[in-house]
Amino acid sequence: GEGFGQFIERELLQPLGMTSSRVHDSRGAAVPGRALAYAETGHGYSVIFPRNEIVGGAKLYTTVEDLLRWERNFHEPVVGGRALMDALVARPRLASGATIPYASGLRIGEYRGLPTVHRSGGGTFASEMLRFPEQRLAVVTLCNTSASHPRYLSQEVAALYLAEQMQSLAVVPARRQVETPQDELVRYAGVYRPLETPWNILRIAARDGALQEVFPDSGWYCQSMSLSKYSSAFPSRSCGSRRPPHWRNSPAASTARSWTRPGAAVPRWRGAGTGHADVCRRQAADGGVRRGHRRFS
Repeated sequence: GEGFGQFIERELLQPLGMTSSRVHDSRGAAVPGRALAYAETGHGYSVIFPRNEIVGGAKLYTTVEDLLRWERNFHEPVVGGRALMDALVARPRLASGATIPYASGLRIGEYRGLPTVHRSGGGTFASEMLRFPEQRLAVVTLCNTSASHPRYLSQEVAALYLAEQMQSLAVVPARRQVETPQDELVRYAGVYRPLETPWNILRIAARDGALQEVFPDSGWYCQSMSLSKYSSAFPSRSCGSRRPPHWRNSPAASTARSWTRPGAAVPRWRGAGTGHADVCRRQAADGGVRRGHRRFS
C-alpha cells in the first residue's frame, strides 16, 4: 500500500506547491537542506535530534515559504474547499453552550485587539504560524532551538505591518520586588506537573534570589526583561490591564496555584520531585504565555 508520507505529499503538499516539504517517515531517507536542532550546553551548543517518532503530529520538514503557501490555502482554497477551511477554524461548542478556543489543531484568539489563528510547534525545534484572517496577513517563524521565542517574534513582525490597526500596549508601573531568603526559595525548587494536565512539566530553580523557570534542553533561566523593543513580547513589567502571574503556595496539598488577577485561577501545579523538564512554559488565563521570575507569595 501507499505510505502516509506519500499520501500527504501527493494529496496536500504537491497541489499547494509545497515542493520543499516532505514527511520524514524513514530515518534513512535524505532530506535536502535539512536543518539541525541545537541546545545550549555549558560549552556552547550541541546537536540534538527530535524525540517524537510519531508521523503526522511530527516529522514534517518544511520551509517558511511553503508554510505561507499552506496559510494562503485558508484564504484561497486549492485543497479542501471553503467548507473545510471554515470547519477547521470553527470553535467547538460544549454542552454548556460555551465555546473553546482550540479548534481543529488551531488556536483561535486575538492579539492586540485583532482576531488571530495560530499554531505552535516544539520538540527540539520551535515554530509558530500566526494568521490575521481579517487582514489577510500570515507570519511564519521557524527556529532550530527550543529555547527561542517564535510566537513573540511572529507578533513583533506582525506589528510592523499592522501597528496602526492594533490596540496600544498599556504600560503599568513595575511591581515592588520582595526579598526572599535563599533557604526558603530552595524549598520550592524542583519539577512541577499541572494537576489537570500532568504531561505538561515545569522546572523551577532557586537562583539569584528568585524562583525562576528553566528552559527545556538548554539550562537557560528565564530572566526579568526590561522595557526594551521586546517589552510587548516579554511582559514582565507590562501586561496591559492584567497583573503578571504569581504563585501562591498550598503546603497542605503540596501544590502551587497561579493567578493573573484576583479571583482568576488557572491550573494548579503539584511537586513532581526532581529531574529534567521537557516542557517549560506557563499559559495564563487570558491565553498568553508569561515568562520571567516566578515568585511565591
